[in-house]
Amino acid sequence: MPVPDRNTFESAYAGQAPWDIGKPQKALIDVADQITRSILDAGCGTGENALFFARLGHKVTGIDYRHSSHTLRNTSSASFAG
Repeated sequence: MPVPDRNTFESAYAGQAPWDIGKPQKALIDVADQITRSILDAGCGTGENALFFARLGHKVTGIDYRHSSHTLRNTSSASFAG
């Protein structure tokens, strides 16, 4: 299966994705107290879940293929740090 280039990938995910709800996913909120280790949020998108867990004191690494997601995540992280 061919791998799409970054522009193709960015175009496919342009706009608001239905799973980006502007807050942590409810299923993760429900199990947050059961998580005791570092967290890898692969495909973190705009970072709502990663930031939620970071606020709870977890060491979180968020990664996403999209450049635009990275920019939004950095903006959110800067807001969180301040």
